[in-house]
Amino acid sequence: MAGVAVGVTSAGVQAAPGTLPVTNACQNNANGNWADISWTLNGTASPASIQLGDGNVTLINGSVQGAIPAAILVAGYNLGVLTTGTNLIPTRIWVARSATNVDTGGGAKGTATRTDLIELPLATVIADPDGIPGGAGPGGADETATPIDVNQPLPDWVVTPLGGNVQFSQAVPGSLPAIAGLGPGGTALTPAGSIFTNSGITGTPIKVNFDCQPGVSTVAVPPATANSFTPAASIGAFEVAAVVAPPTAPVCTGESVSVGVGQSATINLNNNCTDVNEGQGGGSPFTFTVNPPSAGTLDPTATPGVYTYTAPATDPGPITVGFTATDTTGLISGSVDISITVLANQCDATASPLGCDLTQIVVQPVVGTTMTMDKVPGFLVMSPVVLNGAEQVSTGLLNTITVNNARGTAAGWSVTAYVTDIGAAGSPTFSPLPGVTVPLCSNGGAGPLLGTPAAPTPAADRLCIPGDNLGWTPTAAVAHNDIPGDVATVTAGAASAASPAEWLAALVAKSNLPDPSTGVDGLGGLLGSTTLCAAPVNQAGGTFTCNASMYLGVPASAGEGQYTGGLVLTLI
Repeated sequence: MAGVAVGVTSAGVQAAPGTLPVTNACQNNANGNWADISWTLNGTASPASIQLGDGNVTLINGSVQGAIPAAILVAGYNLGVLTTGTNLIPTRIWVARSATNVDTGGGAKGTATRTDLIELPLATVIADPDGIPGGAGPGGADETATPIDVNQPLPDWVVTPLGGNVQFSQAVPGSLPAIAGLGPGGTALTPAGSIFTNSGITGTPIKVNFDCQPGVSTVAVPPATANSFTPAASIGAFEVAAVVAPPTAPVCTGESVSVGVGQSATINLNNNCTDVNEGQGGGSPFTFTVNPPSAGTLDPTATPGVYTYTAPATDPGPITVGFTATDTTGLISGSVDISITVLANQCDATASPLGCDLTQIVVQPVVGTTMTMDKVPGFLVMSPVVLNGAEQVSTGLLNTITVNNARGTAAGWSVTAYVTDIGAAGSPTFSPLPGVTVPLCSNGGAGPLLGTPAAPTPAADRLCIPGDNLGWTPTAAVAHNDIPGDVATVTAGAASAASPAEWLAALVAKSNLPDPSTGVDGLGGLLGSTTLCAAPVNQAGGTFTCNASMYLGVPASAGEGQYTGGLVLTLI
């Protein structure tokens, strides 16, 4: 651990200017349910503003605040482990914080993460108006327990800025290290989140963990029995240290232009210069100083930084024009050149045995349009399975997908897919959207985009095949004709298995048991979003085909019927 803070009470700490409550979706180990806990991290950056290279930034007056749900403590009271009034519950809290734009080791700039452990007894107050544990009295189940209040200091944290503001925040999910003794059978447990709590009394049933990550939980919808959660799109900073670059002059690159004799061309210098002080009291808008050309004229337009060059009537040879840029603080860049080539409209070959040359500029407008995805019509029909008392695998071919990318941009693209569970008439179903009903017999159910709540165990049914039983071997190809200069390329996604037999063997090895560490069933087939094909940045234009050989594991216990499910393909 990066640091340990040990306390004995839940006394408050000094308030700090940097404060941000972050709603966390927290999963408990008692029943696997998710609940929302607001965790607040505090701290003050000292100094609040620093010039790059002048030293370190220290996060001081740090603290963490929150309220751990105490429902299990009522059960502890009813079992006679706890009493009415104040009870101190031994509690450990692991907190991961991050700092951006800092030295992560060896002068490398990035995001540093620090984990601190708090160990102390924290208080809960139990009340039982009728004085009878278990709700047996006239008042019924009237026992209550206050949440375990957390309001504890965190150690100071020293970081070295390397450019850009330093932002302190709760770390991203998965930032905590493995914790010994908290996994099944006393094994190590690696939290999924970035704040983790462990409360309990040794030798008693009073033990509960909350694994927290920024996000919100959602209420379970039958037939699911447990909540799920939606991760936060981003994590805000609770404190920011402004890092100001030393005053630095702009840095500019040259410009080149070709123009016919007697014609004009536009020269825009606004994208040629950068300044590290941009947004810190320096930088743009730049003021340009341009030397006069040796031939022709160079005139400013109404737009600062944009000029019109008019060539002379004859070719004067290469022209070089120097320019500088001045930032808003008066710092001046080094001089760089505009290179101008004037192209003649006439040449005289009379006196030269080698003749003469004329150059014309070829201008080819290319206009981008759209990116579309099409599929061959029809159903994805798998090979029939004749029940024989054993597990089997059926095969099929994905209806070919064609991607036509005519956007003309550098952006890449990908096609991903997921499948819902696959059911026959009479299987359990779920309606994630109005008018949409899909089979539901596994944790993933309707798939990631339809948002089926996760269930702690599969809702197995003889008329329903989990979507994760469907695997594939994708293929991809460039469909347009390749001519010189074509850079298009496409790659197929990862194969679930190399053959139907290999996929069935993997399903047999997996068996029907949920993963003990996650409670999630399935081998990892297409129930989760999986890449079918993708084209990289700068090589994604043109027409492409994507296909896949499909394999579906059919359990020996499957009932007779026509099974259907949805394979959803997404182009982005």
